Amino acid sequence: MYDSLKIASLVASRLCHDLASPLGSVSNGLELLELTGATNGPEYDLSLQSAQSAIARLNIYRLAFGNANSGQVSLTALLTADISHVVRDGIVVNCNIDGPIDRAQAQSLLLSLFCFEKTLPQGGQITLSQNAHQYLISAQGVRFSTETPYWSCLQNGQEINDLQASLVEFALLPMTLNAQNLPFQISQSHNQLTLTITHGAVLPNRVNRAAFHHRRQDT
Repeated sequence: MYDSLKIASLVASRLCHDLASPLGSVSNGLELLELTGATNGPEYDLSLQSAQSAIARLNIYRLAFGNANSGQVSLTALLTADISHVVRDGIVVNCNIDGPIDRAQAQSLLLSLFCFEKTLPQGGQITLSQNAHQYLISAQGVRFSTETPYWSCLQNGQEINDLQASLVEFALLPMTLNAQNLPFQISQSHNQLTLTITHGAVLPNRVNRAAFHHRRQDT
């Protein structure tokens, strides 16, 4: 029997898969038109940019919301190529994660990135990095919007009531981390928000499955 997370991820994978092929054909067709010189005017440029943006979004969404199959992915390469088409203007994303990582872990990192984007109403910078046994997602900005029901539910592990599609990452993030038995912690100072995910050989024998452990630093 499949659980709700598995079913939701399979639905997302199916949608992304079925949309990727026709969108790729549209993009290829537009590029062929350009080679023949049969393009002129802003209409063609807009069509090509829209097709490329849609494909980039599918690449990101397939990993973030789809079925995280076994295997690995280069998250840095994916974000470098496609993330600018997904995050809104004013958000800068830096990814300093070396080499390929497990797809399930990459999925959780993308969901964390989306949650952090929602906390930066005036824009800012989000950085993904790693050390030997931890992933670190840090946000820097002028102001953080963490006093919301969604963020509070992440902090205390409660279910989110009246979940909106535009904020579904707040529900999926703790589910994906709990499914991997990955403990995580969040800390906040006046200008930085950091999520730390522990993985690998230093995992404790007993993992606390509450969503977030919140530590605020008033510095």
